[in-house]
Amino acid sequence: MNDIGEVLQAQGKYDAALTNLFAALAMKEEIGESTYIINCLQSIAITLAAAGRAGEGLGYARRAVDSAEKMGAKAYLRDALKNLVTVYDSLGLYKEAYRTHLRLADLRDSLLSNEALQKTLQLQAEIESEKKDKQIFLLTKDRELQSTTRNMLIALGIALAIGIAALYARYRLK
Repeated sequence: MNDIGEVLQAQGKYDAALTNLFAALAMKEEIGESTYIINCLQSIAITLAAAGRAGEGLGYARRAVDSAEKMGAKAYLRDALKNLVTVYDSLGLYKEAYRTHLRLADLRDSLLSNEALQKTLQLQAEIESEKKDKQIFLLTKDRELQSTTRNMLIALGIALAIGIAALYARYRLK
């Protein structure tokens, strides 16, 4: 229903969009799906702002931000803050929009920093894994070489023993 509401909002059918969005919000609140509730709240706020009712949308945008903060979901908080900036802008509250935008910029930096850290850790893990795989491969080859050398020495020893035994037997016969 949230998706239907967003499609209707994009078509400029704000009343129908809001009907679907409020129904989706009620359903998600009943189930308790926090991330979907945040999405519904954001969609309602943006739709109300687009319909020229940004004052009503402000409460929904703030609720979305509060919910995302409580969840500790930075990606959802980023989206909620972005929508709150849009609502503040629609209301002409430029100081609030600017402050929220600064907060959004800090959050984006934090998310990018976390992403870079995650990628670095992943690359380090891959490099360590490759090193261990290479080390295992080399140790396996070394064992195979040792095994082959040992087998050749045993075969050589046996051949030498047979040769000595044959020479000794010939010598005894004379």
